[in-house]
Amino acid sequence: MLREYTEDLIKNLEKELDMLSFEDSNKLQQLEQAFHLSEVAVVKLRNYLDKYTFESEAEEIEFFKHINPKLLQKTIFYAEYFFIESKKPVGRKKSIKHHYNKAIRRLSMALDQKRDIYQYALLQENNMDSIYFLRNADMSKFRPYRDILLVNPKYDTLHSYMLGKAYAWVQLIDLLKVEIKELEKQEILGGERSRKLRWTAPKVQLIELIYALKASGVFNNGTADIKEIANTIGLLFDKQLTDYYRTFQEIRFRKKSRTVFLDTMQERLIQWMEESEGL
Repeated sequence: MLREYTEDLIKNLEKELDMLSFEDSNKLQQLEQAFHLSEVAVVKLRNYLDKYTFESEAEEIEFFKHINPKLLQKTIFYAEYFFIESKKPVGRKKSIKHHYNKAIRRLSMALDQKRDIYQYALLQENNMDSIYFLRNADMSKFRPYRDILLVNPKYDTLHSYMLGKAYAWVQLIDLLKVEIKELEKQEILGGERSRKLRWTAPKVQLIELIYALKASGVFNNGTADIKEIANTIGLLFDKQLTDYYRTFQEIRFRKKSRTVFLDTMQERLIQWMEESEGL
């Protein structure tokens, strides 16, 4: 029963988070919103736990080892991501890369402090489960951790909380590395500005094309996210793309054809083929 509830809770949260595009124009607002959505999910779970009694120690260990950290991870991730973006310098890409690299070093040091529990989870070990993931475990066996002051023993165990943090740090480090690569791409493409093609059709048509490419899975075996595709194509065609998610929602709710531009492209390509063949 608890598993089903938490699975639905996390699934609904991820749907809500997917609705946020984290565009540069309102990134802080959306990160703040993502944090509060995650926070609400944590509160819902804790309210549920107030009325729930674990059927066995095995169920309690399963929850605090595998489920609770995933939800904590999201809240911690968005809180830290918001902090990093709020301190991001304005202007030169070199300064922004320095800011991200500094954050990566700080997070890596924090992750190193939680290396033992992170490796324990990655290696799928279980010999310390009853110590790490039961709320009535003897806390005197643990080394002094500052995190212990932040843990509510009613809803978390120390190591469940630390594991959520470790997962968040890893996710954020990986994301910041991607952001740095995007900045480096922009620097390369920016140096080739004079040789770039310019998109002179309406921006909405380019956004329709970008989402079609995303849906088709043609980049990175389908793993490229919409932001990466939009940023790269925007730079390629000298077109600044913001609020593309909102534009996509408008495209979705068109009353007639939802793929006007793609339909027109298909018609004109067929026409061009027929004219080239002399038909």
